[in-house]
Amino acid sequence: MAVSTKWPPKLSNEAAYELWRKDIEIWCKLSDLSKKKQALAIHLSLDGRARISTSELEVDALESDDGVKTILEKLDGLFLVDKGRRQFNVFQELYNLRRPDGVEVRKFISQFEHTYSEFTKQNMSLPDSVRAFMLLASCKLSEGEQQLVMSAMPEVRYDQRSESDFFWRIWWACQ
Repeated sequence: MAVSTKWPPKLSNEAAYELWRKDIEIWCKLSDLSKKKQALAIHLSLDGRARISTSELEVDALESDDGVKTILEKLDGLFLVDKGRRQFNVFQELYNLRRPDGVEVRKFISQFEHTYSEFTKQNMSLPDSVRAFMLLASCKLSEGEQQLVMSAMPEVRYDQRSESDFFWRIWWACQ
């Protein structure tokens, strides 16, 4: 993604509000715009519920040294109250994730990693063994393939990265 010091980052996904908020704080430090114009630029970059919400603010409030703070406070009230719902949504996405028929395991593991990354962005994590078991279950392996993966493993650990690790065992069982 290209970064512009003149135009603020877009809020493309309300579920990623906290990440966007941090990006705005960084952008403000890098921006060539004066403090009095930064909030105006942020407002114009918004759409949907965020734009409607910040439209309730007076232009004079935006065109002040504290304009960015005013916008962020307004948007915090709109989006941070939804944190529990956002957490449930990413949990549900991870919990219900299943490898589609015909999709290679290696490709699916990449999708699992991405989904888990979204899960962790909501300040949640799973114990290592639970994460490994979720991956195993979501790969939709046969019972025999699952037993093959689990065989000769003294400890199930998701973060192993050797020839005998969990990922390789799953991949090998599906060949």
